This record gives sequence, structure tokens and C-alpha cells, in this order.
Amino acid sequence: MVFWAVLADRAKILDAGDTGIPYAAFVLLGLVAWQTFVESITVQIDTLASERSLLAKLDLPPESLIGAALARVLVNVAPKLLVVAVVFLFLRQGVPWTVVLAPLPLVVLALLGTAIGLFLAPLHALYHDVGKGLQAVTTFWFFMTPVFYAVPKEGLFRTLAAWNPVTPLLGLARDLTALGTSTSWTAALWMTLVTAAALPLAWFFYRLALPVVLEKTQ
Repeated sequence: MVFWAVLADRAKILDAGDTGIPYAAFVLLGLVAWQTFVESITVQIDTLASERSLLAKLDLPPESLIGAALARVLVNVAPKLLVVAVVFLFLRQGVPWTVVLAPLPLVVLALLGTAIGLFLAPLHALYHDVGKGLQAVTTFWFFMTPVFYAVPKEGLFRTLAAWNPVTPLLGLARDLTALGTSTSWTAALWMTLVTAAALPLAWFFYRLALPVVLEKTQ
């Protein structure tokens, strides 16, 4: 995807705008953040779908599966960051000291995805069309997220980016890794607070719906 984006940008098929860093690094950082978010949604959905029979038979706390799924997402980030480091070395892109803070917005993205996944997991376990619909939604959402392009200064895409909950966290992770400064701090802080509020609500809904899911399994 990075290779395609670079070719499209050089062929003027895609207008990425002012990215501030080499375009390949810009896209790669955006993809790592986006995949972290999407994987944290799908892993919760897939975990409940695959382990519901185990939960129905054993007195196993569902929080253990939730935590294990989240940990799997965070572990999967490590090899992606290694690829980022190799690309940065190849492009001779400098790294500011703020790179040590870059994992924080990635963790918040994973927690935000976990909250969404906990809302959707019981619904998907009962109605499999939810998973198919999620694929369509995340595909559209991907192109509305500034992964391949910088946030425009005006227009419809700027409005969509402003209301996109992923944008400030993705932008902050990218800026902390490559630039050392960011204008996304305030919006990212708000999204962190929203995520902190959404997680217990999602957990409550998950626990409320779980007996129904397990009853349908038996």
C-alpha cells in the first residue's frame, strides 16, 4: 500500500498535500496507526465468535479474553514499528526525542477500537451480517482518514477529518514520531477522555449481552 501510494503521488494521481516528512514515511506511520485501530475492533469480534463455546462450558471470566485480545494487538505493533525504523533509516529521516511518547496515542487508538469491538462483538455473535457491515464501514472510514494525505486546510475533507475520531490520535502518533511537534494535542486529549468514558460503557454492554450470546450457543 505504501508503494502504491508513493507511485500515485509521483504520478499526480493522488494529491497528498504538505506532509512535512518523506511521503513513504508519512503513509507508513498512518497505516500502522490505522491498522492498530481496526485490528483492535476485529480481534474482539473474532475472539467472542470463536471462543463463545468455551465461555459457555467453562467458568471463564470474559475479561481474560478481552485482555488477551488487546494484548495481542499491542504485541502486533512491535514488528510494524521495526519496519518503520528500517524505512526511516533508509530515507535518512531524523527522529526527535518525542518518539518515546508516540506509543501513547497508539495505545489510546487500541483502547478506542476495543471499546467499539466490545459493543459490536455480541451483536456479531448473534447476527453475522454485523461483521460484513463492519468491513464496508471501515473501508469507507479508511479513505476518510488522513492516511494517504495530509488534513486539507479547507473543504469537505477537512470537515470529515475534524469529526473523525481517529484523526487526532493518528496525527499525534505520526507527529511525535517524525516531527517533534503537533497541533493535535488538544483533540487527542479529548479523544482520550471519550475513550476512557466509552470503555466502561462498552464493557457493561458486553457483560449485559453475554448471557444472551451464551444461551444461543448452548
